[in-house]
Amino acid sequence: MPEQPRAHQLPAGHYPPTTRGLAKYLQETQGLEREHAVRIVRATFEFIKLCVLEHGLEFVIYKFGKFSRRLRRSVDHPVLSGPTRAQFVIKFTASQNYGRVRLEEN
Repeated sequence: MPEQPRAHQLPAGHYPPTTRGLAKYLQETQGLEREHAVRIVRATFEFIKLCVLEHGLEFVIYKFGKFSRRLRRSVDHPVLSGPTRAQFVIKFTASQNYGRVRLEEN
């Protein structure tokens, strides 16, 4: 079975929901520099983790454009495992200067 290509090897328009993939999306769609895009995505992920921890959520889904990814809570790591149904959906949009996060009840 062929190995999956990494985010930086994917053709234009293909962005996996990872820090690198979403940063590449911001670079290409918003004209951001790589470092700026990575900072926006990492800060957003940290915000999502805080939502999970502070509000005792067991499971959330974040959406970035057409991509979605699950973040789950576990004893060892707050976002690695959990129940199968999302309690909240987090929608993330970013522009030149900021990222906006909306937390919605599922």
